[in-house]
Amino acid sequence: LGKYYDVKPSGYGVVLCSRTLPELAAFFSTKPLLRRFGPYWLLIAGIGLGTVRIAAYAVLPAEPRTWAYASIGIEALKGISAAMSMVGGTRIAHDFAPADCEATAQGFFSGVHNNLSNGIAGLVSWIIIGWAEAAGYANPLR
Repeated sequence: LGKYYDVKPSGYGVVLCSRTLPELAAFFSTKPLLRRFGPYWLLIAGIGLGTVRIAAYAVLPAEPRTWAYASIGIEALKGISAAMSMVGGTRIAHDFAPADCEATAQGFFSGVHNNLSNGIAGLVSWIIIGWAEAAGYANPLR
């Protein structure tokens, strides 16, 4: 945000709050959604919202100040999608776990959801940047 949209460090706090507050609200409101739609649809909706978030960043023009705070709305999707994915996924893990292993299954899902995906994303990004540099494209991160 700082490099492309000229957002000051204090603006990062606003963006992070725009993710956290909707996430808290979503966590408190997912129980009726879980009852109505079930864990599978909640997980699918969370993944879908996460995909919409990434697509929004992909098409967002890199124009300083004009689009900088559009990220507030986009990051709200991150919080909501995270809550829906976690609630749906941990419920599925709980339902499939053997007796007395439900909490372990929920923790395993949480670890895979939060950490494995970040690790794979970092690895794939590193490979893509390497290919782009080998093809002669300048790395905008340097």
